[in-house]
Amino acid sequence: MQDEFKKLRVFYERGVITKKEFKAQILGMFGYYDPADASVVRDLWELVPQSIRSEVALAIYEAAAPEFSWHPPVLGRSSSPDELRAESESIRAWANAFVRWFEEASGGGEPGQSP
Repeated sequence: MQDEFKKLRVFYERGVITKKEFKAQILGMFGYYDPADASVVRDLWELVPQSIRSEVALAIYEAAAPEFSWHPPVLGRSSSPDELRAESESIRAWANAFVRWFEEASGGGEPGQSP
């Protein structure tokens, strides 16, 4: 997963993908890596470009919400409702691992703050 984050960072920094695409790609990645591994959250966060961290953090907070439902922004991809539900649950688990780390790293600060 770290290698994929590194590639996304390079793609973003070179203008190959937009910040919207960056956010969608990392959320999509969370859908495929199950279970969530809190031990790598800090290292993954370090790979998020500084210039878009607040927006990525907001997307992660939104994905941590119980009502979050994943709708992949990929044309031509069809997933069954069960697959989408499983991906949503995995994304939510990863997002919650990030939220816990954000809160620990900021000293339990206000929601929405990130290191």
